[in-house]
Amino acid sequence: MSNVLTFPSARPASNIRELHNPSFDDDRAARWRSPGYKSSGRPNMHTFVFRSYGLIVGASEADLVRDVRLDLAKAQTKLKTIQQQLQRDREHAAARADLLTNAETKLRAAIAAVQASRSAEA
Repeated sequence: MSNVLTFPSARPASNIRELHNPSFDDDRAARWRSPGYKSSGRPNMHTFVFRSYGLIVGASEADLVRDVRLDLAKAQTKLKTIQQQLQRDREHAAARADLLTNAETKLRAAIAAVQASRSAEA
């Protein structure tokens, strides 16, 4: 039994002709065919994104240099984003450390008070 479907009314590939669209002759068509644009002529959103953090860490130096050479502005924006995220993470970690330190101090004092009252009763 064959897994290939045949369509009786289908035209053979030799009868298919290439379509010609005169709009491809202007500048917009050249821009559309370039890798950074989609069919609507607007920029492709994938071209706006630099590598993710994980891909940056996993990439070789040569690959990163190539990517930075292709779009220095995106690389600088990504670096600024990384620096801002690091700063936010440091601030969050410091606030969390303060919270945990205060909770530890109060809980330790409460435990000490209970143990002191129990030893006084005994």
